[in-house]
Order: sequence, then C-alpha cells, then structure tokens
Amino acid sequence: MSSRLLADVTALGEVVRVSDLLRRGHSQASIRWALHCGALHRVKRGWVASAAASQDAITAVIHGGKLTAAAALSSRGTWDGVDRRLHLQFSPHYRVTEAALASPMSTFAQPRYPREAIVHHWAVERAPSSDEPAWRASVIDALICLGRQASADQFVACLDSALHHSTLSRAALPMLGDLLPARLRPLLTRCDASAASGLESLARFRLEPLVNQIRTQAPIPGIGSGGGVGYVDLLIDGWLVIELDGDEWHEPRADKARDSLLVRQGFRSQRFDYNQVIHRWASTEATVMELLRYPPRGIRRA
Repeated sequence: MSSRLLADVTALGEVVRVSDLLRRGHSQASIRWALHCGALHRVKRGWVASAAASQDAITAVIHGGKLTAAAALSSRGTWDGVDRRLHLQFSPHYRVTEAALASPMSTFAQPRYPREAIVHHWAVERAPSSDEPAWRASVIDALICLGRQASADQFVACLDSALHHSTLSRAALPMLGDLLPARLRPLLTRCDASAASGLESLARFRLEPLVNQIRTQAPIPGIGSGGGVGYVDLLIDGWLVIELDGDEWHEPRADKARDSLLVRQGFRSQRFDYNQVIHRWASTEATVMELLRYPPRGIRRA
C-alpha cells in the first residue's frame, strides 16, 4: 500500500473525492487495496476517508455541503464560540439529500463536543480557496456566515482566534471587511491577535468600554519561568490582573504561586473560569468593577 496515497489523503483533509486522488496520480487499484486493507473507508459513491476524518466532515459530505460558521472554525482548531450546532453551507438552489453512509459513523473521529442540530445555509462562496478540503468553506466564508448569526463579542472572539492561530492572515482583513455586512465592519477594529483564548477575547471586548485601559497577554517581569518575564491574560488600568482559566492546562499550585508574585509586585489578581465568563458574566463583571474601586496604595482611582 502506498504511503504517498495516505499522505495525500491527509493533505486533502482526510475525507477526499476519489477523483482528486486520481488527479494526483493514484490508481483505482491502489485505492481499492487501501480500502481492502482498512487504511481507507468508503463514505459514499466517489468519496473515501481515513479513520482520522472527523464525523463533522463526514456529515457534510453525505449531505452534499461544506462545514461553515462555528463548525468550520472548530475543525481548524480555533475558538468557535458556544454554538454546538453543525452548520452546513450549500450552493444556492441545491436540494439537500442525505446519502447513505457506506461505513459506520463510529469508524471516524468524534467531534470535541456533541452536535445539537444541523443548520443549513444556502449561499455563494465569496472567497473560495483551493487550499481548503472539499468539505469545508474558507475561513472568510465561515466568518461571514458566523457574523450573520453570532453576537458581536463571539464574532470578535472567533476572529481573534483565527488571527492568533494564523488561520486568517492580517492581509486578508480588508477582503473580509469588504464582504461583511456593513454593521459588522466596525468590529474589525476591535480584534486582537495576541489573545490566546476565546475567554480572553470575550472578557476584553466586554470590559473595554468600562475601563481606562486593558491589555491582552501583557508582559510582567519576574513571574515567568525562572524569574523571567511572564504574561497575564488581561491587565486592566495597569494594576488589575485578570486570568481566565478555561482549559485543562492550568496547574492550580503554579497559578497560586504566580498570583503571590503578582501581589508582591503591587498588582492585584483575580481568576475566572469558563462558567463565570460564559454563563455568569453579570456577576463576573460586577466583581471586576468592585475590584477596580480599590487600587493598590499609590495608584489613584480613576
């Protein structure tokens, strides 16, 4: 079995048209042999996939559409907001028909979160890319679709993440701005590619109008590894540190030690988790505003 065949399947997004493999010089015999050996699996007529293919991508293919909006962003590993629906984009006037899946869905990789529903969108692709897998809309098309339905803060958080992970280049922002509805264009000035998580983006976006200054991933000497420079999620008005603990990589013991270092340098520090940012924002905001009433000694309250 050709290792080049499997490499090309991976390069094309793990779910591929047989015709695309043939154009790359692979034979029908080599594809049949990969299917026989279990290295590839049939999806539907004219399509094959590896076991690494996501179930979201498989669903898009059997429906004849492409992942878009939050689902497309999630497949790239960027922040996708809190929308757990599977968004599929189709060409205008396309009649959606679900093909029979030739292999059990359990053959393929489960998404990180279970999907609550499938949402259909009919639209012309505004910025198609030949670099995209055949089952996924471009990042610009995904953001356009997302922007039409998501809140402003979620849209900016997704945009921040796409820039941070280089899924979207800064050079592409003017094109995105030209294609976005007019009401969304001002949000491009609110994006911050330095934001390391969606929680940071959401908190920054919501707090910006309420504070004098807010910085994302602000450097602070003495709190990093070995006493070097460390970075805090948000620094408000030069003294209040906000840390957002949204993933499994945080180590409570190390976090407490770092918080102590911040306090000894004259900062004040507060941590919030995913639930507090996503589901209990009113109380989180109230806590931040209360903390801002009591700056450290020597700092004048705004």
